[in-house]
Amino acid sequence: MMKVLSKIYSAVSHARNFLYDANLLDNVELGPPVISVGNLSMGGTGKTPVVELLLRELKGRGLKPLVVSRNYKARGRYIESVELEKPQAAQWFGDEPTLLKSRHPDVPVYVGPVKALTAQLASKKESEVDVVIIDDGFQHRGLNRRFDIVLMDASVPASDYQIVPLGRLREGFSSLKRADLVILTKVNLATAEHVEWLKAQIPSSCEVLELRFLTGISSDLLEGSRIGTLAGIAQPNTFFNQVYRLAESQKCEMAFSMPFPDHYFFTEFDVKRIEDKMKETGATHLVVTEKDFVKLENFSFNFPVLQAHLELEWVNPPQADRGLYGFFDQLTRH
Repeated sequence: MMKVLSKIYSAVSHARNFLYDANLLDNVELGPPVISVGNLSMGGTGKTPVVELLLRELKGRGLKPLVVSRNYKARGRYIESVELEKPQAAQWFGDEPTLLKSRHPDVPVYVGPVKALTAQLASKKESEVDVVIIDDGFQHRGLNRRFDIVLMDASVPASDYQIVPLGRLREGFSSLKRADLVILTKVNLATAEHVEWLKAQIPSSCEVLELRFLTGISSDLLEGSRIGTLAGIAQPNTFFNQVYRLAESQKCEMAFSMPFPDHYFFTEFDVKRIEDKMKETGATHLVVTEKDFVKLENFSFNFPVLQAHLELEWVNPPQADRGLYGFFDQLTRH
């Protein structure tokens, strides 16, 4: 049954892409050029940290970017500019858009249910924008883009790279022919053989780059501390394993790990559960992801809540005169 469903899903995806490729479906053209950061699979590839990496690069070149995202699982249902002053901003606008806005308060970040409409309205309101970044835009072909970046998570097994529901793919490897750049993420958490297998699936026309995802903790832990950790992300075990290694390196002990669904919004009941678990296990510090931190900072705890931060490191940095940086150079010249 799952094989049949997978074939049906694949056929629908192929048909939709054919209609766009044949110009039988319209797409929206914005004034400023559009960069899409997306993936083939469902969640967990590292789009938000890569978008932040792009923001730092674009701002460093004197460009003014705008970010468009979907208010996925958020309370807000309309097209809005993310405002950090709003009470419980992460719950209203979404955790990832709020995290991006908190890191780059000078960058306009807009959310809405339909990316093309959100991008149209945002680009009209923000008249001085040089470039628009669409978060999770590879399948959103209703919006024309100048540069398509696709992320592939090297830390997940090959079995995940099948069409849903057999795996996590929204569309097959053949769709990568639409991409300008493929970035393999979390390569430090994968075997060299698996990374090479992924590379073999990518069309030769694509630029391919690799990123290491390194986790750190913003505060030093005292030797002998007991650490509890939680994660409401698509791949929580990856985060837990990295925190475990950090704890070992600082001669601390892991007390417990609590997974939550991706984009989960915490309640007072959850906070009580966490506090009970901390007391039960004798944990002294709670370590959480960046995405969860922006949702938990509205609550009060009687123990330190530490934010784990991601550092991205190129294995093979982009070349200055081609591909991604070549495109950035074009934007700078214009």
